[in-house]
Amino acid sequence: MNANQTVQFVASTIRDEVGRAAPAIVNRNPRLFYESFEHIDRATIANCWPTLEAVIVSKERQEIAAAESERRQQEAQQQKEREAEAVSAERFRQQATIDAQPGSRLERAYRSYIGVKQCVEARRGYAAIYLTEEQGIDAKAKVVAIEKALRGSDPTLDPDAIWTKANQPPAQEPSDGLAGLIQLSDGIGKQWLTYPQWFEESDDYCRHTYVGLSDQFTALIPDSRVVKKDF
Repeated sequence: MNANQTVQFVASTIRDEVGRAAPAIVNRNPRLFYESFEHIDRATIANCWPTLEAVIVSKERQEIAAAESERRQQEAQQQKEREAEAVSAERFRQQATIDAQPGSRLERAYRSYIGVKQCVEARRGYAAIYLTEEQGIDAKAKVVAIEKALRGSDPTLDPDAIWTKANQPPAQEPSDGLAGLIQLSDGIGKQWLTYPQWFEESDDYCRHTYVGLSDQFTALIPDSRVVKKDF
């Protein structure tokens, strides 16, 4: 209830009390009686009922205090959100810097190739497959080219160490469940792919992994997108 509503409430309360205390006045001219209270304003209450005016003043102060409190809470929440966004942006920037390093790029390529290799082997001999043998051969050629290009940009890279790391579970729990497990070549991922059943989730993962490796290849070797004349 705001200050204006409080004034109206006080006026209606006074009207009801007067009506109960002096019904003869109401009965003499009910319409005039009720209309007279519709025009009671703040000044009238202050002059005639100072105690009730104090109630209104108290109400106004409460409203001001509540509005100020809400404003401060909103400002604090906005500041908290800005700080969280700044932290998130900084983490994203740091991760982007790490991801751009040759070692990180090679590890991602290795992980993708491991996934593709598992997908090809998982359904070999079945009518319904995840990836073809030709896609597996293509993925191998691409990861070899990626390795060569990255080693050329950073001769200090240790492919064997990075390959070993790529075979390990990620530092954080996979956020995409099955897809994260399939990435692993330590047996945890393979057990999902070697089930006799064909899984739509596995099929989606395999196709996305193959496309992801192809994207890494074309991003690192732009010339690969140029169609060479073969006649």
